[in-house]
Amino acid sequence: MEPITSFERDRRVLARMIDAGEANETEVEAYEMVSDPAVRDLNRQQRSRAGQYLRRLRRRTRHT
Repeated sequence: MEPITSFERDRRVLARMIDAGEANETEVEAYEMVSDPAVRDLNRQQRSRAGQYLRRLRRRTRHT
C-alpha cells in the first residue's frame, strides 16, 4: 500500500465537503480536477522526479 500524499488527502477532504453539501463551485471543480486519473499520474510523476533530484543533490554534497 502506498502512503497517502497531501494531494490524496486534499482530494478526500474535498470529497467529504461535497458529500456533506458544504462545497462551493470552485471546490467542486478542484475535486473534479484532482480526481482525474491523468492529473493524479502527473502529480505522482512530478513528486517522483523531485525526489530523484533531491537524492542526487544529497549524494553530490556528500562527495564534495
